[in-house]
Amino acid sequence: MKEVRVIRVEPLERIGASNDQAEVAIGFSEKDGILRVAHAHTFFLPPYKADGEPMFSNFREIATLAKEHFTQGKRLAALTHDARVTFIRRAIYWDYRHFLSFEEVRSLEAARISSDSAFKGPRPSWAPAAH
Repeated sequence: MKEVRVIRVEPLERIGASNDQAEVAIGFSEKDGILRVAHAHTFFLPPYKADGEPMFSNFREIATLAKEHFTQGKRLAALTHDARVTFIRRAIYWDYRHFLSFEEVRSLEAARISSDSAFKGPRPSWAPAAH
């Protein structure tokens, strides 16, 4: 793999209206008693440090960059495994309008991680190494 797909992360306050910010954070809105996916093109990210601000990403702004641009020294934060599952779930909804449960996506991700002999980093408890 020589290239990596990236998505811009911006402060949530750039969304504008506080009602829209709340919908991005929650991911859903209620209208006429019906719960609906809100701002499907976004993914909410809580602050990655104690004094940080909430953020969001926009699936409309995905780019591909050369892998050498990414080093451990430039990393500010990383998603937890469960946050990655939530991100994948939201991305699947955005790309395909297919609404999967968190458990369904985590099961798929567990199968991927468990069978990946080159997996680096701590494994989540729900994805043990295959024997």
